[in-house]
Amino acid sequence: PGQRLVDQIAARVVSGDMPPAAQPQPSAEARRALVSWATCGDQTVDGPTPGGIDASAPLLEAPAEPPAGTEVFDLRPEGFPVPKREDHYECFVFRAPVDEPRFMRRIDAIIDDTRVVHHLVLMRGGDDREPGSSWECYMLQDEVYAWAPGMGPLQFPEGGLRVEPGESFVLQVHYNNRAEHDTVDLSGVRVWHGPTEGPEIALLTLGNNNFQIPANSRAEVEGHCTLPDPIRVVASWPHMHEIGAGFDAYVVHADGTEQELVRLRGWDFEAQFVYDTGMTLQAGDRLVTKCQFENPFDRRVGFGPDTGDEMCFNFLYHTPPLRWDYCNEPPPPDADEPYPAGACARGWRRWAERRA
Repeated sequence: PGQRLVDQIAARVVSGDMPPAAQPQPSAEARRALVSWATCGDQTVDGPTPGGIDASAPLLEAPAEPPAGTEVFDLRPEGFPVPKREDHYECFVFRAPVDEPRFMRRIDAIIDDTRVVHHLVLMRGGDDREPGSSWECYMLQDEVYAWAPGMGPLQFPEGGLRVEPGESFVLQVHYNNRAEHDTVDLSGVRVWHGPTEGPEIALLTLGNNNFQIPANSRAEVEGHCTLPDPIRVVASWPHMHEIGAGFDAYVVHADGTEQELVRLRGWDFEAQFVYDTGMTLQAGDRLVTKCQFENPFDRRVGFGPDTGDEMCFNFLYHTPPLRWDYCNEPPPPDADEPYPAGACARGWRRWAERRA
């Protein structure tokens, strides 16, 4: 019986469906070691992530222990009675308990009731509200951290995200309580912080926030962003909802050459990860974010915050900070594409004559 249990454990780890995605995940190294031990070296874990996702980049895995010389504080509500409905967004206000500028070196989600927490987003702001207060919200601005099922701790090899004394933060928690559980949730984040040593890191949100996916169809959504300044990319976190199928993020350099950041084939909302995509980019380089969707429903699905909506984002950790935290622009014109206006549009004849 003991050997059968070991065999079952190995099989579930190889398939990627254990531990459950909502629970802390072992590192890729730990998974490989467990499977090798349980099978006497006969089996290995293929691919960099569990969940059946084929990823072109390795995970940005946090060490088991936080960085040496750091201190810790928690940002979490005292207890929130979760409404009995499918989608509810609550924003909680906090003040950073530091008395000098610090770098956030490591952030970990503290998920209290895994049955109802869909995601967390930590943002700067909320100065006009009383610490400890909360309100129903849909705001997303100046994000510094986000958590979704499957993610482990976020830890930077060096440097970190700046936090100032008394700075205000807003923690948005997306609750999905369609099962109508009677619960009071205490989910939040734990922050390890240290001196302002090393590179200052910031979060840039890339992707399209205005799209519709027709009913019963496949579709691809893309976003573009031309960098105004040089940056060093630290990591990427691709994000979609439940009908995502694939993801591509790459760079088009000023000379026209392309370089891949991360490519995912297969998607599982319950297995989202941060990938190590370190590279140096120059001003004028264009970041492209593409999401592939498969919509099985008899209704169109558009961009939005709710579970039944969709998103197409790449959250990019980088250094130094840029002048803005969100970037999306139209794709560059393609010389081979036909003129987009109709035959009756103003200027059509002059354009057609020039083409001829």
